Amino acid sequence: MVRYYFNGKEGLIAALLDESLVRVRDRLDGLTADLARAKQDHTRQIVDCLSEIYLRERLAGKLFNAVFVHDRAGRRLEDRAGRPDTIVAALHAVIDDLKERGHYRPSVDTGRAAIMIMSLTGCPVRLLETLDQRWIDEGRLGDPQWNADVAAMIERFCCP
Repeated sequence: MVRYYFNGKEGLIAALLDESLVRVRDRLDGLTADLARAKQDHTRQIVDCLSEIYLRERLAGKLFNAVFVHDRAGRRLEDRAGRPDTIVAALHAVIDDLKERGHYRPSVDTGRAAIMIMSLTGCPVRLLETLDQRWIDEGRLGDPQWNADVAAMIERFCCP
């Protein structure tokens, strides 16, 4: 059945990753629209969105990283080009907009800020599988206070 519908394992994996990518892009588009209307709490909305993406798409992210690293070691497949940049590119555009609107400092390096925000929200999700639950668990990452603390750290770096 896999060979018939997906032309083999690679086709099945590509279909799974494409579906995940559609969900991620939809959520990032929603974030962009929400931030365009928002008067405050921009950083918190960004952190909430990224946390949601990383938690909901955790398995797809893990699969993508495994496939991408494997492909990259041999050859980079053209059909996977651009996928790793989806979140950082959208986040970079959001930060640029917030900087232009005066919500973030004019001196903020938007590329660095995008990577920093991704790291602060995504890394703890990746640590769920490696660290003992006394340090981190899904419940703690889903706690609104966690996102508030992360947003506060980011605002110290980005906001005037």
